[in-house]
Amino acid sequence: MEIVSPGQENRKRDLKDKRNAYAKAEDSEYWIIDPEEQVITVLTRGARAYKVHGEYKPGDRATSKLLGGLFD
Repeated sequence: MEIVSPGQENRKRDLKDKRNAYAKAEDSEYWIIDPEEQVITVLTRGARAYKVHGEYKPGDRATSKLLGGLFD
């Protein structure tokens, strides 16, 4: 999980640079928690890059492809 830090430079680092780093590390699933936008984005590893598994706003129930029914 990555929590996006405030400030434009931090947002770029957290949303773009770290995403590329996690992709290079071949992490299977990656959650981005963005307090400013009030959204959780769950990404899963595809053949070449991450794919969006889901985007969740307040009141939604985030799901995980990797963890299956853990949140049920």
